[in-house]
Amino acid sequence: MKRTYIESHIFKAFSKMNGIIPQDEAGIILSGLVFIKLYSSETWKKLKELNDYSINLYIHDFFTNEKLPFNRIYDFKELDSKLLKALIIILDEADISIRGDVLGEIYNFCKSDDNRKIYGEHYTPYNVVKLLLNALDIKEDDILLDPCAGTGRMLTVAKKTLPFRNITFIGQEKNPIAWTLAQMSAFLYNMDLKIGNSPQDALQEILGISVEHVLMNPPFNQSYAQDLEINSQIWDETTCRRSNLNFAWLQLALHYIKENGDAAVILPQTSLSMQRKEDIAARRMIIENKYIEGIICLPRGVFPSTRIKPCIWLLSKKQKDSFYIVDIYNFSGDYSANYKENTDKNILSKLGLEKNQANYKIISIDDARENGYNLQTDLYFAIKSEASVKKYKHEEEIYNLIAKLHESQNRLKIIQKLDKEKKSTYLLKEVAKIKYGRTAPTAINGTIPVYKSGKLRFKQEFTDSIMYEKDSVIIGCKGTLSVQYAKGPFWASGTTFYLMIDTDIVIPKYLYYLLRKINFKKFNVAAGLPALRRVDIEQIELEIPSISIQKEYIKKIEHLERISDCSRQITNAIEEIIHKNIEQL
Repeated sequence: MKRTYIESHIFKAFSKMNGIIPQDEAGIILSGLVFIKLYSSETWKKLKELNDYSINLYIHDFFTNEKLPFNRIYDFKELDSKLLKALIIILDEADISIRGDVLGEIYNFCKSDDNRKIYGEHYTPYNVVKLLLNALDIKEDDILLDPCAGTGRMLTVAKKTLPFRNITFIGQEKNPIAWTLAQMSAFLYNMDLKIGNSPQDALQEILGISVEHVLMNPPFNQSYAQDLEINSQIWDETTCRRSNLNFAWLQLALHYIKENGDAAVILPQTSLSMQRKEDIAARRMIIENKYIEGIICLPRGVFPSTRIKPCIWLLSKKQKDSFYIVDIYNFSGDYSANYKENTDKNILSKLGLEKNQANYKIISIDDARENGYNLQTDLYFAIKSEASVKKYKHEEEIYNLIAKLHESQNRLKIIQKLDKEKKSTYLLKEVAKIKYGRTAPTAINGTIPVYKSGKLRFKQEFTDSIMYEKDSVIIGCKGTLSVQYAKGPFWASGTTFYLMIDTDIVIPKYLYYLLRKINFKKFNVAAGLPALRRVDIEQIELEIPSISIQKEYIKKIEHLERISDCSRQITNAIEEIIHKNIEQL
């Protein structure tokens, strides 16, 4: 799981429920407790003083008496008070303040990956929200609508970021947990968030309003069941399809915005080039009606929970004969351009970007028409922007790494001369105790990696128990007779050995590199599935230099590994360009 500003105490509290409470449910519980801590110091103090047996009832009554909606999604009366007490003690030590979407952060942190994949939901990073706000032309007294509000993240960030006092914030959300947390966040921010009296599906419940601005991050590539009816005010069979609702969301945004309004909608970049007849018809309709203000392509990895490359569709009903495409290739997490009213005609400056972060180009409607309403960036940039810049960026990094590598090699030669006599021969058993692994305890949501060997490759699962806390080397003793470096803590299964290494003699990473030289197949003792005996590999002879030389070798090899990674990324970028060009044939 990727952490944002979630403190280690949150992870510790989450781990406390591991194996007892389902993963998604744990996020709800922690969000509720953190809300109490931030909302009412008096209530939190009382919770710390209460006996174990009455805490659950007290929390239930708190949410009921304060007329907060939390009891709709979780009833604390059903939870064990001893567990609650333990969580309160952990959270009391955490330095948690009202910043960002703290409740949504916690809920998202605990959400299972399966849940995300099923619903196509990807939490919007703060830098992307700020980019969306900069792209819109927001003014005092405007209405801002998010039909896919989730936990209220984008609206609460807007509330904090925008320099206006009289913005109206409206949201819709169909997930009852996220809908509830959005209201709870609004309580913390003293924010008047209009999000309806109950959860709503934005594609079914069309609000009778027009607004100046729409911003949303709808579920990517979501499909819709045949028995569910999409509101006819936005649904058009010629430009929408149930198997992929990307363009239905764009048409929803267009439905809401006023003649002088605008919208920013996050979709996967495949929406720029999908070739089903409905997709082409939807892009034709949007382009020919001059609804596109701009397209902003974001690099892969901006959303930590998916490898999908996103883009932002900027829409408006103002008449224009051209639009812009911005291809961002360097979008760091510290992007924090403050919102300013959009008076700057320079597109990158308007978005808070520097020239070394993106390419952009003005596209005429004729250009889009000639390309069959396909908006993928490669068709419009003379230099294939992201892939090419990525290539040059990686090449520059490679040159820097090679320079460091030469420097490292020179240092290594000097140390080898000074330390030449200090290389010694050891048996493997003299530098490490070889321990048998065993079957890992079952855990539904474990976080401790389990190393297993199979016939073809190493396989990794997770448990909630620790076999060994320090860094080690794993040797497959059944099936795959190979080695892998293991960062502690971990668990080694019954198909592996793990090493308890004497670090006064050898650094674990250096021992791992040494053992990669060994052909373990020659120690195989089985006719069928390959297998090793501890007594045989204990006798492996290893030449081990001093610790100082080991460190230099590790630096050298790690430099080479980074160069190899960069080369792979270059190859992948070129393959992607080739694939896109083949698709255009």
